[in-house]
Amino acid sequence: MSLADTTLFGVVLVADGDPDRGKGVAEACAMRGLVARYAGHGAEALEAALAEPPDVVVAALGLPLIDGPQLAGILRANPRTQGVRFLLIGGSPGEPLAHAAIDARVAGPVDAETVVARVEALLAREKPEDAPASLAGSERDLEGKLAQLGLADLLQLFHMNRKTGTMELLRRAAGGEEERGLVAVADGNVVDARCGCVEGEKALHRLLGWRTGTFSFTRTRPGGPARIHTPTRALLLEGMRQLDEMARLRAELPPLDAEASFRVPPSQLPPVVQPLTREVLRLLEAFPRVGDVVDRSVHPDYQVLRTIQALVDRGILALRRGRPERASTGAETLFSDAQLGRLRAWAQRSYGPGAPLRDARLLVASPNVATAREFLSLLDGLPEVVLERAFREGRFSSATLRRIGRMGPETEVGIELFHLPTHPSCEPLWPLVTAAALGVLHVVAPPVPEAARALQPLRRRLAEEGRLRSFFAVLARGADALGTAELVASLAPVEEAALVRVALAPDADPRPGLAQLLARLVP
Repeated sequence: MSLADTTLFGVVLVADGDPDRGKGVAEACAMRGLVARYAGHGAEALEAALAEPPDVVVAALGLPLIDGPQLAGILRANPRTQGVRFLLIGGSPGEPLAHAAIDARVAGPVDAETVVARVEALLAREKPEDAPASLAGSERDLEGKLAQLGLADLLQLFHMNRKTGTMELLRRAAGGEEERGLVAVADGNVVDARCGCVEGEKALHRLLGWRTGTFSFTRTRPGGPARIHTPTRALLLEGMRQLDEMARLRAELPPLDAEASFRVPPSQLPPVVQPLTREVLRLLEAFPRVGDVVDRSVHPDYQVLRTIQALVDRGILALRRGRPERASTGAETLFSDAQLGRLRAWAQRSYGPGAPLRDARLLVASPNVATAREFLSLLDGLPEVVLERAFREGRFSSATLRRIGRMGPETEVGIELFHLPTHPSCEPLWPLVTAAALGVLHVVAPPVPEAARALQPLRRRLAEEGRLRSFFAVLARGADALGTAELVASLAPVEEAALVRVALAPDADPRPGLAQLLARLVP
């Protein structure tokens, strides 16, 4: 096996102020089967690496805004990116690496092929705990988290490099039960997929919507007949289109656990010409539950749901369970349909109409780590909130800059939470990580005036950088909590609408305060 085969699935971030050189290196990486991204300055590279950690960072010595050695030190100090390998380019031969976080260097005139060779060497240098495990005597080629490398990107990579194998996917559903999926690839083409009881293209389209969970790819030739014959590129484009359509129409579609009954006997219905409607009516006679009809139909999920809703609107069907507005602190959901719609509209405006929908990013800052831990423990008890293990267990400090977790339904646009460090040593990072953010949530607890003073440097710096929405969650401890007027005065300048109390007393329910806070976070 060649070295290129063993490093095929590496993700490389190229950061260089010289766009011709940097993009040339990125293109050379892509030609060798690597996933390559380009950043034009250190701030952009830092944000990209923290959002989706790469395997290798290739950075120029004289990188604008944050130079290469400084970028290496920041990434190595952060738990989320401390395992990233770092290659420095530029400078004179014989110079020291300039920072302990730098793994290798290409000095002098930079040749793209030389850089790629060094990248492959770094990717081949595995730590013992990272070595791939064997599975039933076959080689485990790739494994990881879907939050870091999505299924669509993986399948495009397999297609480009004509890979053959089977990918298993696993995630934990909202109710706690495990969900499994499988995608089979032959010579780069998707030939089969399973998601629960659903198979073929319909199953793949569902799996493309998984945002969390794990994957493992094993190079074993798939068995059984091929159920998918559509060209892979067209298959992925159609799958992403269906996901966008489902997200757009979510508020108008019937719930999967509703049961439908006929208001008009099927024998008295006029002949139906449209194949989809005819199939839905036939299935409903045997399977009244909406989710069962969706699973058994050969048509896309959103088309089946739209057809059922159209039959309800025409008076042919009745849903036994109503479709109440989603409650923002209900037992099963976090945001209402209206809130999700506004969040989706904000994301489309922020990232552009042609860009794929991405989660909104909310920064969480607190001058006191104990206060932040207490607040996150409250969030962790809400539905549709998934926190990273370090934050769930309280293992972070005032200097930690990393992803906290995510709020919102998995198949919809949600809110990704990032911890914004308040330690004075992190001041250079503050303006870099707030770009395109939904806002900053300041979490404070009594004594509030003291907390407000500790936040002053951060708030002043953010105000200098431009308009950014700010919110304040005050963890109220009974008699220790100030009145609204006193809180506004202590946190000035802040509007009362941006301030929410969250009760912490043993006999108090914090959920109303959290619901009020979530409602104000959504644009």
